[in-house]
Amino acid sequence: MTVTGPGVRIPHFPQNSNKALTDKTLELFSEKSGTKTEHDIFGMENTDFLSPKKKMQKNLFTHDTLKVRYIPAELRTNPSGWYIEYYFLNPLSDNLERTRIKVNYIRKKLKSDRLAKQELKLYCNKINLKLESGWSPIVDNSLNGFKTLVECIDLFLEMKRKEVRGDTSYKHYSSQLNIFRNWILDNNFANLLPCDFGKHLAMEYMDYVQMTKNISNRTWNNYRTFMRSFFNWMIERNYAGKNHFSDMKKKRNEEKTRKPIPIEDRIRIVEHLKKEHYPFFIFILLEFSCLMRPVEIFRMKISNIDIGNQLIHLNGNQTKNGKSRDIVIPNNILSELIEYHKKVNLDRYNLDDYLFSTNYLPGKEYQLSKVATRTWSILRRDLKLPKEYQLYSLRDSFITESMNANVSPLSIQEHADHSSLNITSIYTHHKSKEVTDELRSKSPKLY
Repeated sequence: MTVTGPGVRIPHFPQNSNKALTDKTLELFSEKSGTKTEHDIFGMENTDFLSPKKKMQKNLFTHDTLKVRYIPAELRTNPSGWYIEYYFLNPLSDNLERTRIKVNYIRKKLKSDRLAKQELKLYCNKINLKLESGWSPIVDNSLNGFKTLVECIDLFLEMKRKEVRGDTSYKHYSSQLNIFRNWILDNNFANLLPCDFGKHLAMEYMDYVQMTKNISNRTWNNYRTFMRSFFNWMIERNYAGKNHFSDMKKKRNEEKTRKPIPIEDRIRIVEHLKKEHYPFFIFILLEFSCLMRPVEIFRMKISNIDIGNQLIHLNGNQTKNGKSRDIVIPNNILSELIEYHKKVNLDRYNLDDYLFSTNYLPGKEYQLSKVATRTWSILRRDLKLPKEYQLYSLRDSFITESMNANVSPLSIQEHADHSSLNITSIYTHHKSKEVTDELRSKSPKLY
């Protein structure tokens, strides 16, 4: 006997229980519909174990009965097929209902029936632990529903490791889910199943992220978007039945605080970097003049640069939006790129090496974009520049000055890889010769 809840005694049949007793209990609870709830299974008339409240409710039952809330899961190996069977109390109908889960596909997947029985008995144990805790599984009858959240995290990362081409996406997935995993373990939810992850837990997790990470509303929305995607992935595979992150309202994004950098401050930045950190000068030169995002610059390899045609060819796995992109190299930075080629002796590196690796020099190790953000923060501190001068301010400055120089909006949109000047990213595959020539000749200078 196991007691769960105030004054409610629940019969519990462990996996090694007497099969005849279990079958007899199932028979007692089976009618045409396969369910029946109120029986004096053990012939017990003594109600001393009941709480005063339950004693007052005694007249609600036909007899002095025990309210059976579940009958444990067991593996049935019938000639017609294998299945797991258990009964649970449906809180909506207050009836004991039978659930059968077909498991023939697992039997076929494993090498022997002995191994299949071992695997399926473990699933039975998981189900029984949940039933004992008061769970009522109004969810899809699929064994996937009994994977824990931690197991789903591991499976998701294992699949993504094989799917994604670059390291960046996988590191993003891993970083997000490691935060979620640590929260699960810190709160003793190691055995929590996705179907038990309710709305209150989803909100608790998002509150935890905001308080411990001290993030902005914009970043909070990014966390929410990722968790929504992760739970959609679980729903598609029947690990979860509800995505509570989809129900959360987005927080209002704060107005961006960055602003364009005027030419006089850009001259100070260039003079400082040419003297103290020449490779990072080339890095920001590409961001400003080619409107490349930091993540794209770090993904760029030596083979992507075509000096002869003044183009940088990026593949889909190197761009932010996953689509190939041809980037025009303006005339006014061509000589700087040729000079950089000589200074670092680019010919001694492999074409498959990253142009900017450790310490912003060519190499095989990929760098995350936050490396550039930290370098920029140090530069801004050293030169006592306003905090509104952010790394992306370089792109803003180019766009603003290009428009002032009467470069056509279409040319700017294509060069920036935007659908509009409001920084909404899309891709336009072909650049006309007129657009390319205009960008080469009219692009503003960094300094």
